[in-house]
Amino acid sequence: MKFYPYVFTLFLLAGLYAADPLRIDPAAARLEQANATASVAGGALTIDFTPELEWPHAELHGKWDLSPYRELSAVFRNNGDSLIRLEWRISTPGGNWQKDSLTARIPLLPGEKKRVAIPLLRKASARDAFQLHGMKSIPVEIPAQSGIDVSNVVKMEFILPRGNRPRSVTVDSLTVSGEFRPVNRSLLPLLDRFGQYRHADWPGKTKSLNELKAAAEAEARELENNPAPAEWNRYGGWKNGPQLEATGAFRTARHDGRWTLVDPDGRLFFSIGMNHVNIGGVHSSTPLLRRNGWFEELPTPNETVNWPFYFVRYIYSGDYSGNYAPGFSFVMHNLQLKYGKDWLRKAGELAPRRLKSWGFNTLANWSDPQLCAARQLPYTVGVALAGSGARVIGGGAWKVGSVWDVYDPKFPQHVDNCVRGAGKIAASPWCIGLFVDNELHWSADLAGIAFASGPEQPAKQALVRLLRQRYRNDLAALNRAWGTSFTGWEQLAAARKLPDPARAAADFDAFYTQTAETYFRTVRDSIRKQWPGRLYLGARLAQYTPLTWAAAARYCDVISLNHYSGNVDGIAVAEQFDAPVIATEFHFGATDRGMFGGGVVEVANQSERAASYRNYLESALKHPRFVGAHYFQYVDQPVTGRIFDGENYNIGFLDVADRPYPELVEAARAVADSMYRTRFGGEPK
Repeated sequence: MKFYPYVFTLFLLAGLYAADPLRIDPAAARLEQANATASVAGGALTIDFTPELEWPHAELHGKWDLSPYRELSAVFRNNGDSLIRLEWRISTPGGNWQKDSLTARIPLLPGEKKRVAIPLLRKASARDAFQLHGMKSIPVEIPAQSGIDVSNVVKMEFILPRGNRPRSVTVDSLTVSGEFRPVNRSLLPLLDRFGQYRHADWPGKTKSLNELKAAAEAEARELENNPAPAEWNRYGGWKNGPQLEATGAFRTARHDGRWTLVDPDGRLFFSIGMNHVNIGGVHSSTPLLRRNGWFEELPTPNETVNWPFYFVRYIYSGDYSGNYAPGFSFVMHNLQLKYGKDWLRKAGELAPRRLKSWGFNTLANWSDPQLCAARQLPYTVGVALAGSGARVIGGGAWKVGSVWDVYDPKFPQHVDNCVRGAGKIAASPWCIGLFVDNELHWSADLAGIAFASGPEQPAKQALVRLLRQRYRNDLAALNRAWGTSFTGWEQLAAARKLPDPARAAADFDAFYTQTAETYFRTVRDSIRKQWPGRLYLGARLAQYTPLTWAAAARYCDVISLNHYSGNVDGIAVAEQFDAPVIATEFHFGATDRGMFGGGVVEVANQSERAASYRNYLESALKHPRFVGAHYFQYVDQPVTGRIFDGENYNIGFLDVADRPYPELVEAARAVADSMYRTRFGGEPK
């Protein structure tokens, strides 16, 4: 999952406080911009980001003491006709954007208008009785290593990540609000023996071992009374719907003006999936490093029965970045307390029963291969080229989001090795298909990154070959088109300074298309060769352009995108290209039941989580292109942050004590009970 801003909710420690909101007037600040044109009128800031390959931005400079308040908010409006992913950053003196600033990352659909808040997290000092670290979301009442000096904010930035498409945004109602009341006492221990926050109470909180075990018995009865929807066949397809050709494998088809999956028995199939269905594992553990006294009770790590709950993992982001740290999984320990010595088998058998009862018919990405191999639910398989040794465009070591250099002669070999790694479970008819890679940064400046590479980079060489072909080897014609003065093709190959993006746009778009098509075609061919009959489910897009989508539509059986929003409506490229689509990640979270963060899309409470889930699924069911939607994820993340990056969001169907959120379960069942009639019972959209 991608990194998103600090998103905090506040009832946990001190409740919500009333304070007179204070409007900030952009006209009173000094306005600066780069690769953008910004203006202030009527208290609103409008920014037109110009088509440059650098990072266009606008800045408000001043001096603001925000220490009396809890949050800074603004209303953002996308004035254009395409998706924008904006960054809003407030900074104190120092110049280090990671240590001296707080950032919100804001996706805005075309025409969308929404309020966004930055919680004013305070920087911890030696005087503080207690401070938090190692987690993405922290209540504002508690000082943290990741906070800033909110009494001395000197800059507000509005940044568009690099791209060569014009964008326009209006920022209105800049406001600070909420009375800040610090916690001036130690909260240690922070978590109880079950891994729950100790200093609040809420419905469903587990308070004793007897409650933990009683919950298992109650859920067993509840599942018995709520089996899978009666309209489903063994795969979760529409048993009572039309009979199509049965091929013994999943496939795509058009039916009644809509795209659909078809299961191996020839029944219409809409994939409602759950990501990360695992029985514990390292991802469920939280760091123990520099956290003496944080936990009310931990079992002795050297006892034979307790060794599976402890892990050591490299941490790649956040306060512990660069360390190998020990961690502990409360989820796994609670399962052992709940189900006894045979907890692993019992929890594994329970997972597909739960999912069917809740209205899920797919084990989605990152789920336990052993659960997939049990053939209780159809499943997807995900593999990635990260760590394969494949080269990236731009050179250097791979980092999250890097796009592969498809022009490296070894690239097809790396792809074959990666796809082969899916293993035998990919051969089963219960396997819907394969994802390859996750959230590569298919940004609009892909060709610019290649151009700025050295002449030894295969992508740079391919770009030069394409330019020679497009200009029929006439360098003078290229110079006239670009407004450049290259004296030879070798000089162009060695050049790193980007040409005028507007004048090079057509050539750069041609290179982008060629690169994307080569990538998707190479992966498709490898899947066809090694796992015939399995669908190519794409690359789980998050950053993309219409050119990416066009290439994916040509070579993928299904286009997959991780789409965190209120619904799937308004995705312009999904309307533009007639191809089947799966939303492979979405979620909603709240902080009304002991969690510090609500995830990428935060709502007020569990009732709103349930309503938001239902709205998202129904929007996908009614959309003629969508053939599925996959929720992220099965279990909440640890309150004190998962071990490798500190994410700590209430995004699960289960809490840390293995108890379902009843509102969410009820909503999921309601959608599933009528899903095929919703999908196929009315007129096409």
